[in-house]
Amino acid sequence: MVTAALTYFIEVGAGLDPWQQAVNLQTIEDTRYDSDGNEKDIRYQETYPGAILYGNQGEKPHLLAADRPGTTFEPFTKVIKKALSLSVNLPYPVLFKDVENTNFAGFRSAMLDAWRVFTMERTWHGENFCQPIYTMLMEEAYLRDQLAIPDFYERMHLYTKADWRGAPKGDIEPIKAVKADLLAINGRIKTRRQAIREHGNGDYDATMEQLEEEEEDLKARGLLTDAAEAGEDPEDERSRED
Repeated sequence: MVTAALTYFIEVGAGLDPWQQAVNLQTIEDTRYDSDGNEKDIRYQETYPGAILYGNQGEKPHLLAADRPGTTFEPFTKVIKKALSLSVNLPYPVLFKDVENTNFAGFRSAMLDAWRVFTMERTWHGENFCQPIYTMLMEEAYLRDQLAIPDFYERMHLYTKADWRGAPKGDIEPIKAVKADLLAINGRIKTRRQAIREHGNGDYDATMEQLEEEEEDLKARGLLTDAAEAGEDPEDERSRED
């Protein structure tokens, strides 16, 4: 407010009337009282949006200005944004996409923490919002004789079971993520179906059918090499031969 309304206090010389200094400009006159109770006219010259105040002799001009935004403005807003990120349980770099002072390890840690929150919210949304609606739609279809299922209510939980998936989380280092999945699959601690679902590649059965179709097409065209058939990288095969 001080910066928007620039204010000066003007000192006039001896024997000069402040009124005469502003006589040719628009003035606002105010009546004040001195210590003896006598009326004392205080005249102000106003130029919107600033104001110039004419006072008495001996009163020196002082510029009333505040430096805004100052050096503390950005740190202050950053503290506020950090408080907001904590209130919604999300890391600050992810919520406000501010990676200016964040290194690789710090941002990766923030992404993992954010994905934990996203997974929890997805699970809640799928089980408590999407699933009941889908169940009601299936039941309505059964009641309208659009589903020829005699034991619908006996096995309703099986007929209406659904897997609610969203977009994949993505990886900063996708090669390491794929290698980690391969190690987990070979170690029997993760299934291929789970890995396909996490990468957002669709349904497991559809993926397997598509892979089988593509491999048969490659064999028919004579494009499937031994390295490709074994699932190896041709570059790795050449490096071993060298």
